[in-house]
Amino acid sequence: MGRFDKFPKRQRILHIRNVFLVIVGCAILAFGDAAFIVPTRLLTGGIASIAVIVQYLVGDSFQVADIVTAALIIALFFVGLFVLGKTFSGHTLLASIVYPGFFALFYRTDIVRPIYEALTTNFPEPYLGYLLCAIFGGICIGGGVAVTFIGGGSTGGLDIVSVIVAKYTPIKESITTFIIDATIVLSGIIVMREVEHIIPL
Repeated sequence: MGRFDKFPKRQRILHIRNVFLVIVGCAILAFGDAAFIVPTRLLTGGIASIAVIVQYLVGDSFQVADIVTAALIIALFFVGLFVLGKTFSGHTLLASIVYPGFFALFYRTDIVRPIYEALTTNFPEPYLGYLLCAIFGGICIGGGVAVTFIGGGSTGGLDIVSVIVAKYTPIKESITTFIIDATIVLSGIIVMREVEHIIPL
């Protein structure tokens, strides 16, 4: 009898359901980032936008968005582990492993390429395709995060910073999240404009 078998059947079923929901939520989130957000260089805040900025600076000759994403998620997980303890980190551990894995799978293969290429090349007005990518990407990201939360998990990432700030200051998590995301988006706009001025792309 394993340790898992000691729990009541109903609790085991609930645990399996939650794990499944976290995995599905991470897959949806990773799909949204890889299929709509990162390849079109849309800035939405969060780790995905940091990956977009770094990829923009590096150029398309060497793909690093998934590497940056995984490195940041893993680093922030350990920060959360040491600062917030095992209870919080237990909710983010699965997502911290599954999300980067799904994102790398989608990003490094041609699975999602036809999707964003169809949206960005098949319209007479290119901005319409980017608008659709933003809409579909937002739906996937919001849906993925929601499914993960329903499963009792957390997507981790920069949310860990917000939780840490809320723990040691009176600032609410929502306010910290807004400030972080806004800072990332504004920084990305500035960096991308500066690079275009220096190096015509």
